[in-house]
Amino acid sequence: MHSISDERNWLTWLVKVRILILMVLLAIELAVIRLTPSPLPVLPFLTGMVLWFVLSLFFLFLVSVWSEHRLQAILQVLSDLAMVTLVVHLTGGIDSSLNFLYPLVIVVACMLLPRVWGYLSAALAFILFGTILELDYYLVIPSYTNSHPKLKALQVVIFVNLFAYFAIAYLAGLLMSKLRQVDVQLKDASGALENLQALHENIVQSMSGGVITTGLDGRITLVNRAAQQLLEISEAELRGRSVGDLFQDPLPHFGTARAHAEVRYMTVNRFHKTFRVMVSALNVSERGDLGFVYSFDDLTEIRRLEREVRMQDRLAAVGRLAAAIAHEIRTAPFADCDPRVRSPQQHHHRFSGVLAGQAISLRARESDPVVAGHSHFARTPPHCRERGHQTRTQLSEVRSLGAGRRRQAQTGVLELLRKRGARDEEKRRTPDRGAGRARPGLGDELCRHRSRHQPAADGKNLRALPVEL
Repeated sequence: MHSISDERNWLTWLVKVRILILMVLLAIELAVIRLTPSPLPVLPFLTGMVLWFVLSLFFLFLVSVWSEHRLQAILQVLSDLAMVTLVVHLTGGIDSSLNFLYPLVIVVACMLLPRVWGYLSAALAFILFGTILELDYYLVIPSYTNSHPKLKALQVVIFVNLFAYFAIAYLAGLLMSKLRQVDVQLKDASGALENLQALHENIVQSMSGGVITTGLDGRITLVNRAAQQLLEISEAELRGRSVGDLFQDPLPHFGTARAHAEVRYMTVNRFHKTFRVMVSALNVSERGDLGFVYSFDDLTEIRRLEREVRMQDRLAAVGRLAAAIAHEIRTAPFADCDPRVRSPQQHHHRFSGVLAGQAISLRARESDPVVAGHSHFARTPPHCRERGHQTRTQLSEVRSLGAGRRRQAQTGVLELLRKRGARDEEKRRTPDRGAGRARPGLGDELCRHRSRHQPAADGKNLRALPVEL
């Protein structure tokens, strides 16, 4: 069965076809009447054709204002059978050439109505045609026929038309039932296809990464919502553009080793972004490659965090170097307390070794390809220059503190030497007072002097001093 919209379309189509057929028949019959001698009444024929035109226009108006399309179809079939009977009678009855309009009405009934209505239309056409022939034969109504066949010949014509009408109704009904089944299957397949297309469309539009499809010429054909948000351009503006013109770097090519790459992109607000782009072929098994699919993600925030981490590592390395230098400077004046350091040359050698080790550590970090490739990010930002200035200021303070401690230690050593000389002179004058006791060495005196000046220092490790940065 047809839906309401299909029935309305069929009825509208039927009215238009009926009007076209009536115009053609009217022109043919008028040409026949004018060119050949014929007893056909022109005025009744024209009256019948005009009446049929009026009914067709009425049905065309009725389709647009009346929602009972099934009832309209029945009325149109019945009115067509009546008008065909009138036209057949006016054009000669048994000699009329317009009796082929009956099979057309039967086919229309099979198209618009259930199959049983096809057989009812065939039976009604047989009754009307037989009735008009019988009335013409017995001269009950005015006859416009040229021949006067016998009754048996007339009956043969009537029953032949009966068989023809029912045969047409059967074949038309069978064909329309097949067409209705195919139509239902087609609608089911169309619905499934629409659902599948909607599902695929929802999947593409719901992806968090950007997706762009292009033809073989590189022109954009599809853009999902994520791609529009990342590129900050609407789909209407992107369709038809070349995908290579969107990015500042060359895109990867399918079928090569470089199937993915990182490219730069600049928005309309002059903001730079970094995308990771991957390309694949848009392939259909029966048609081959139809284009390419580009998928991309935003790596701008990740790359910014990586640069910050590398800068923090560099600053931490500089801080460790400054701490080691400060520690060596502050503990240098008391190197004489350590028996492993015997001369200023040894102290200088040990201090130089510490500097060399820190420098090697820094160079090792610089040799890292990742760090070396982005080292300019650690030098150019203003806040990094400010941190470097603070580090240099702290190193200057450490050097000043070390120089003050060194002068203080030298003054203390000179004072201890003076006191030692005084005690030795006194002991030489009174030799018996120092008998039985070991004489303290100069190193012990220096350590005791350091303990007096540095009470918070650890006695087990005389070189351990706090480092202030």
